[in-house]
Amino acid sequence: MQEEVVEEEYDYSQGWNTKGNPYRGGASYKKRPQPQPKQKSEAGQEKQQDTGRQIMDELSQAGEKFGKFLNSAFEQVKDMPIPFLTSTKLERDFVYHDTTLSILEFEIANGNVEFKTWDSNDVKVHANIKLFKEYPEEEALQIFFDKTTLRVDEETLRFQSPSKQVVTNLTVYLPEREYDYVSIKILNGNLHIEGLTGRDMFAKTTNGNISVGTLNTTLTEIESINGNVRVNSGTVRDLSLKTFHGNVSAKGAFDSTNLQTKTGNISFTLTNHDSSFLKTKTGVGNIDVQVPSELGVDGKLHTNLGKINLGISDADVLDETSDSVNKTILFTKLPKSNEAVLKIEAEATTGNVRVKDVK
Repeated sequence: MQEEVVEEEYDYSQGWNTKGNPYRGGASYKKRPQPQPKQKSEAGQEKQQDTGRQIMDELSQAGEKFGKFLNSAFEQVKDMPIPFLTSTKLERDFVYHDTTLSILEFEIANGNVEFKTWDSNDVKVHANIKLFKEYPEEEALQIFFDKTTLRVDEETLRFQSPSKQVVTNLTVYLPEREYDYVSIKILNGNLHIEGLTGRDMFAKTTNGNISVGTLNTTLTEIESINGNVRVNSGTVRDLSLKTFHGNVSAKGAFDSTNLQTKTGNISFTLTNHDSSFLKTKTGVGNIDVQVPSELGVDGKLHTNLGKINLGISDADVLDETSDSVNKTILFTKLPKSNEAVLKIEAEATTGNVRVKDVK
């Protein structure tokens, strides 16, 4: 006869997960280990910061390479021969003697334009012309004149070649004098000015570079869409250089300066001691500014993903923010003697910002 096993009694009204429950396991039941929060070591934080800096530098380099790629691609496409297309080439000189003109207006669809000065009162326009079809020379010349406006009077030299079927490369020789008004517009092509003295100058190209050797004007506005913009030297009261995809560079004596690009670097060197305002702004690229050490400076430097390098001697930092995606420095420096105070605004998105003074 089997012995009857009496089941251990348990009061379940006290709950299931209590020590006395025989089906729970009692004291032998092991709790699931709880995860412990991880502590970030200093080495780990430094590694994360180094990784962030590396990403920022790579973004800046990628933007610069992208800008160079656009310029290179444009040059290749511009010079690429079109298959199955014949052309006619012409070369002509247009000379106007003993001129007194002071207004220059040029509008070119396709072609490069270069301005040079010489010791003469004559104006010479040397034109290399290309028509995208084969014509007899006389007929080709007539077509060029039908599609081109070339007019000279006592005040104005006007050259317009708006046809996209004509490539007009010009070298313009100008008397050394002061010009009241200069306007140059190019759709596809480069513009180079050896030297220019005058009051107001406006230059714009859609696809092409703009460079100026020596510029002495009251007001100058230069703009490109795909191309670099550069002023090597000169004296300008109000200077504005802008491009979307390209580098911007200026060196000289300027009072008020505005330099902007979306994809490219900005380089600026100031040589005078009486400048009042400088604004530089880039999206993907670096900013480098050099100013005379005698100047007083009030500055605001900002970048989202780059670094800020303040190299102004004896500068007082008024405020500083250094977050991972927001870095800003406000600073000031008193001028030496009776020198002017320059206000600087420098802003980059993914690039570095450096401002320094030089003797």
